[in-house]
Amino acid sequence: MAKGESMAKGIPKAQIRKESGKADTALRHAQAAEPARIIILSERAGQRHELAAILAAAGYQAEVLTQFDDFSSLCSGPVLPAAVILDLKLQPGESALARTLDDMQTQCQHSVPVIFLSIHTDIAARLAAYRAGATHYLPKPVERARLLELIAESLLLKPAAPYRVLLVGNESTQHAQMLRAGGMEVRIISDSLRVPQKLLSFAAEVLLLDMEMAQCRGPELALLLRDEPLFASIPIIYLTTKSELLLQVNTHSVQSENYLSKLVAPEPLLEVVSEHARSYRHHRAQTAALSVTRYELERQQQAIDFHAIVSVTDVSGKIVFANEKFCQVSRYSSDELIGQNHRMLKSGQHPAAFYEEMWHCISAGNIWHGEVCNRRKDGTLYWVDSSIVPFVDEEGLPYQYISIRTDITHVKENEQRLRRSQAFANIGI
Repeated sequence: MAKGESMAKGIPKAQIRKESGKADTALRHAQAAEPARIIILSERAGQRHELAAILAAAGYQAEVLTQFDDFSSLCSGPVLPAAVILDLKLQPGESALARTLDDMQTQCQHSVPVIFLSIHTDIAARLAAYRAGATHYLPKPVERARLLELIAESLLLKPAAPYRVLLVGNESTQHAQMLRAGGMEVRIISDSLRVPQKLLSFAAEVLLLDMEMAQCRGPELALLLRDEPLFASIPIIYLTTKSELLLQVNTHSVQSENYLSKLVAPEPLLEVVSEHARSYRHHRAQTAALSVTRYELERQQQAIDFHAIVSVTDVSGKIVFANEKFCQVSRYSSDELIGQNHRMLKSGQHPAAFYEEMWHCISAGNIWHGEVCNRRKDGTLYWVDSSIVPFVDEEGLPYQYISIRTDITHVKENEQRLRRSQAFANIGI
């Protein structure tokens, strides 16, 4: 071969943020230590150089092959390939390529995306590529953004840390060996009633349950776990005999995400468990990230409310929200402001054209910014530096407006005192 052309309820937010960052941190560290390895096989020199340049610019390690004789070295070395890019002319019934790609997937012990490139866009060409082992099919000329997107997605499918699996039952040793051989972290427990306690010390991402166990049946244990918010979303896979499976399917009483025969082979066992663990981990990370985002937004809102005068109006201009700062400065209560129009604050210091220009700007979906003089409830005047931002729908039409203002009354008063001082000085001269 030629080479070388190179969430859960009760969990503190701080803990959720810490756990949600583990996978991303590990992935970043792994990438920093060793760039993801991308295999390129192309019969065209220009295409090889172009693809290698795209991948190198994105921080990947591109390994270029110029001929297809064997892929025996694809999965050798400490860094497994993150993806394979093939630019080949497929022959009808390409069985040799299909067998080779299948062997590669078996050696790598995880699904390696195989991206086919071709000038053909017809269904027959795509189908031939998929039958040969393609994961994705990209027409040429290759869109750089789409290619990098597919490779990035493939990296996210590989666990930064081993998936954690808890096997429950008396006949779990063989399945545990299969899963450990696939790189997973596995624990076994025979007493099904101690599973909740075990989950507190071992945060399993998949549960494999025997359908029939001494202390309780698999579906009964599932019911117990589903009532606990901390364990409710953990995927459950039943290991069953044929008779147990037929019985449960007929009665529709299985409350699990999947079920497998106790005689399942290693490859489908790894595939099913990995898919559920990956989905669960992704869901947990999304939930934790959402919790962090919500917390940060709450703190940002608190900072804005402490500093600025904030109000929200509907499309007609009626106030639907007024923060405490607005009430303090205007000396109106929230109940007095809600449902009213900002016209109630008019000071008489601006001409009608001033407000017409403001309304024309925001009703067209644009942001307006300027200084406005308003009148308090007690009749005194105050000035604000105001920004009004419209929220627009899919058709570009505003459906509400948010106004954020800063009280600049003291600035205006200082300017007025300065002007008076200058005027008196001119009189004296």
